[in-house]
Amino acid sequence: MYTKLLGGVFCMRKEQVIRPYYEMVVNKTTGLIKTSWFDGLMTSKLKGILYQGKEIITRVHEWHIGLCSGKDALAAA
Repeated sequence: MYTKLLGGVFCMRKEQVIRPYYEMVVNKTTGLIKTSWFDGLMTSKLKGILYQGKEIITRVHEWHIGLCSGKDALAAA
C-alpha cells in the first residue's frame, strides 16, 4: 500500500507524490550557511515532507547539548 501511494516500485524519485523535505542549516547569529567539517560542503537538514509542492514541517524541535549547574540538574530530575 505504501509503495503504491509513492507511485510504485519503478517510480523515479522526482515523480514521487511524497518526498523528504530538506532545508539548509543557517547559523542564526551570523546568517552564514553551515558547512560540513569533513569536506566543506553545505549541510542540509531533514525538516519534514514535500507533498504537492507544499512543505509540511514535521520536525519542529531542536536538541542542544550543554552543561548545567547542580541547581538546574536537580530541577530537571
